[in-house]
Amino acid sequence: MLPRMSDRRPGWAPGPLLRGTVPALLTAVVLCLAGGPARAADDVTKDSALAKVPADTAFFADFLRNKEQIMLLYNSNAYKALRKLPIVQMAEKQLQAEAKKEGGPLEGYQKFTKDKQNKELIDLLLGALADEVFIWGGKEWNGLLSVLTKANNAQSMASLEAAVASEDAQKAQMRGLLLEFQKGRADLKVAPLVLGFKVKEPKKVAAQIKRFQKPLQSLVDSVDQLKGKLKVQGDGLVLTLDGSMIPWDDANIGNFEDKKGEFDPLINQLKKTTLTVSLSVKGNYLLLALTGGAKGLAAFGGKGDSLAGREELAPLKKFATKKITTLGYTSADFQKAAAGYGNLSEMAQGAKRAVNKSELKEARKKSILKDLDDLVADLKKFARKPGARFGFSFLTDNGYEEYSYNLADFRKHAKTDDKLIRHLGGDPIFAASFGARSDGSTYNLVQKWIKKSYGHAEGVFLETADDNTKDMYKKTTAGIFPLLKKLDETTTKLLIPSMKETGLGIVIDAKWSSKQWQKDLPKMDKAMPMLELGLLVGISDQKKFTQAMTTYRKTINELYEKAREATPNKDNVPDFKLATPESKKGKNGTLYFWPLPDEAGLDKQFQPVFGVGKDVAVIALSKAHGERLLGSTPLKLKELDIPAKRPLLGVCVLNWPALVDAAMPWVEFSINSTTASMAEDDAGKKQAAAKAKQFIQQSRQLARILKCFKGGVGVTYVEDGHLVSHSKIVIKDLTEGAETPQK
Repeated sequence: MLPRMSDRRPGWAPGPLLRGTVPALLTAVVLCLAGGPARAADDVTKDSALAKVPADTAFFADFLRNKEQIMLLYNSNAYKALRKLPIVQMAEKQLQAEAKKEGGPLEGYQKFTKDKQNKELIDLLLGALADEVFIWGGKEWNGLLSVLTKANNAQSMASLEAAVASEDAQKAQMRGLLLEFQKGRADLKVAPLVLGFKVKEPKKVAAQIKRFQKPLQSLVDSVDQLKGKLKVQGDGLVLTLDGSMIPWDDANIGNFEDKKGEFDPLINQLKKTTLTVSLSVKGNYLLLALTGGAKGLAAFGGKGDSLAGREELAPLKKFATKKITTLGYTSADFQKAAAGYGNLSEMAQGAKRAVNKSELKEARKKSILKDLDDLVADLKKFARKPGARFGFSFLTDNGYEEYSYNLADFRKHAKTDDKLIRHLGGDPIFAASFGARSDGSTYNLVQKWIKKSYGHAEGVFLETADDNTKDMYKKTTAGIFPLLKKLDETTTKLLIPSMKETGLGIVIDAKWSSKQWQKDLPKMDKAMPMLELGLLVGISDQKKFTQAMTTYRKTINELYEKAREATPNKDNVPDFKLATPESKKGKNGTLYFWPLPDEAGLDKQFQPVFGVGKDVAVIALSKAHGERLLGSTPLKLKELDIPAKRPLLGVCVLNWPALVDAAMPWVEFSINSTTASMAEDDAGKKQAAAKAKQFIQQSRQLARILKCFKGGVGVTYVEDGHLVSHSKIVIKDLTEGAETPQK
């Protein structure tokens, strides 16, 4: 268990900061950050940048307790054990030796820090990273992103129009882009983007900023266009630029105009656009900002409502005094802009222009234009209006816990339950599944528009093809179309009704083993584990599902033969059929398989199967795994619990120690094989055996350290009409004294 922060004993709770970190380099950072005791939990809605940024923020991300998390790692028994490994000690010595070389980074650091002010600067910078770091995007991002999304769509549709009309595609794309920019030019402004750091000594930070004013001033003034643009403003430096500094005449915008001056309103707007780059201190925050003017930071810590008070963030209130480590938010307007929500009609208009430029017959054009309107109407019925998204994570006594909220409307999924959870094998290494309900509406929509699209394509083909080509097409389709219709009927009458309660899942395990997985490989001294892969599909009618699979197999065979018969040189096309599989009934369902030939030389356990049970169908690499997944077993993992007792849309679990245990026999086998291959005589064999023993001892200690991470579990469900994801990561330190490598 993690120690409580007031205990100040060695603990363990590495978060995302730990991932991919090289221990020796991390040590240097930790030592620089090392300091006093961990602080008590604050109310994040009052004591963080969440309470400073305005309520109409487009996006916000906050990273808190950074030093505290590193110190938990640094003080842990696991980290101490890691540093005691000979291979780590050797790497650390090499890094230190390189750093101390003449002209190396340590020499440069020592020279730089001889100046007291430089030393203070480094301390202030490390302090700025230690507590809270945030990124904030102002409301102007909503409009800007919307324009950029529309411009991207316009560019694509312009390319289509040009292709249909045999015009210059590159010119058409650029013109489409400029037209969209001109239409939305009011939103083409610099959207505030701020990187902020919480500092303990804002006056000292402000003094350091002013200290660098003169050298920065000289650097900026060395460029004629920038001369005089850098100024001191309050407790910071401000560099102001504008669009008039760009040589617009060299852009040759006129090459894309239909009439002279067509894009002048856009260029005039861009010339007036201002970009301000500032580095300043506001309250107890150091802010590096890109804004649209000198007053762009006025909203930070202003008098208006803050993001912390928004209704969407209400779930945070009961966790506000937890040890929050991350916060994230994107507004509904930002989500709409990013998704291009509402742009379907505009895209349809572009497609219509392409149709009108085509050489199709007028009757065909009218039919396609009508269908484009119908398609937009159908797609709008299925489109979900985006909502705001919000999430946060916090330290617990044994790791991390996280909640995330998608505030779009998910009410129709409220009663959906992931029934595949009980078919994940009970205690897998990794598993993920989700539940769904199928009424066939999605399939019917896709089928409808495939038929309409094909109908138009066929009509154009028959209107333009010669008589011989038409006859060949009709003869070919006369045999194939009835079979395609049969596949469609099988789907609508058998498959979809058999999957009213459905879902998808994946399972990775390692419960089988063999001394010789393939006959051409050497036989091993002990049985070695191998990963097992299983795929799952939820079903609600076993009989109809089995009947659908059988009909598909027979129809596909007929379809292949018809296509082969229609081929001019059919003898060159192999005669192929999906054979009737063998089957084996078990207590949980029926397994179907095609026996593998002996020539494959695989262990007899290896037999890919397709299993069908009462409420699940599975694909697995062995009969044993297939049978296990068909069975109903509660999901129960050591030290990992399912955090929500309610209907779940989905679940994801990772049992990290089990994965380490499955990998270790292969690691030790690789060590023994590699060292043995280097021996040339009896003396060499003894030395190789000694080296192997040493490396294996270190690898086992490393495995013990890695297994401090117990894994994680996450679930997704609907609450108050919104999608909620709740996850836990469990990490437990080595016991006291376990940092000494085992013999």
